[in-house]
Amino acid sequence: MKKRYFLLVSLGIFLVFSIIIFKGIKIGHKKLIYAIHSMSPIERKKLEKSIEEFSKENPDIIVELKEYKRNYSELKKGINSSEEPIDLFTLPYPLLSVYAETDLIIPMTKYHGIKKIAKDPSWEAFAYTRINPPDALLFNKDFIKYAKKKLPKTHKEFQDILQELLDAGVQCPFVVDTYIYEYLNDPELNDFILKTLTKPDVIFYNELFQKNLMVKTSDIEEENRYEAFLGRKAAFIISSIEGIRYIENKDSSLNFGSIAIPEGEGSYEQLLNYNRYVIGKNSKNPDLVFKLIEFLNDRN
Repeated sequence: MKKRYFLLVSLGIFLVFSIIIFKGIKIGHKKLIYAIHSMSPIERKKLEKSIEEFSKENPDIIVELKEYKRNYSELKKGINSSEEPIDLFTLPYPLLSVYAETDLIIPMTKYHGIKKIAKDPSWEAFAYTRINPPDALLFNKDFIKYAKKKLPKTHKEFQDILQELLDAGVQCPFVVDTYIYEYLNDPELNDFILKTLTKPDVIFYNELFQKNLMVKTSDIEEENRYEAFLGRKAAFIISSIEGIRYIENKDSSLNFGSIAIPEGEGSYEQLLNYNRYVIGKNSKNPDLVFKLIEFLNDRN
């Protein structure tokens, strides 16, 4: 009887200490969820290395990368989660107003060094510009030889050369990740897109898709635009500096070049270049999230 009593007491003490230790770990460590979209392996590796360095300097902060399909509905669920809400993610310039006006992100006016990058005063303080080299337009030289026109500098010239390539038999003149198409055709975002982008912009994007000049990766069964380019399926893609390095490292025989992204009347480059940090409205540790943002900015 005494032995059984002793065992029960010992088990009880063990459970109590286990709970205390568990709670201590939970209280002592703050977890941040950083939601990311599809990126090239070299971009992912660079981000993981930066987060590893951040964790070494801040051992009490755990950063979890969570992949998601970049669409409004899915991201909104993660932001609104009460248990493990998304703390940090990035947005393109045109969609800042969408998330600000629907109260999905918090303003950053309390933090020093705020970058006011938007024209609309109602949401200009909701984002922190990520310091990053500008994206470029990559072109496959083996496809470009079919075009008589010069490399494009404007939307009109870009559309003309894409049409010329399509007429010459190039099936994928310009490839973008599927989420670009989803953004442009998401009924929940339509009103915001029309408010944020100029009408010529909207017409331009839709015309590229309607005329099969712009193809989304899901249509050609590719994971992302980089793999489509490496597979010699795409004549043009938009790429980051890390993406260019990834392509060079993976296939040095690919004959390609790069130029500045063609200019239009509105936000063409900004739509395709995701470089605005934002903090989810339900973040339990916004101050720590901003600390991570500043760290990542320094690394960039």
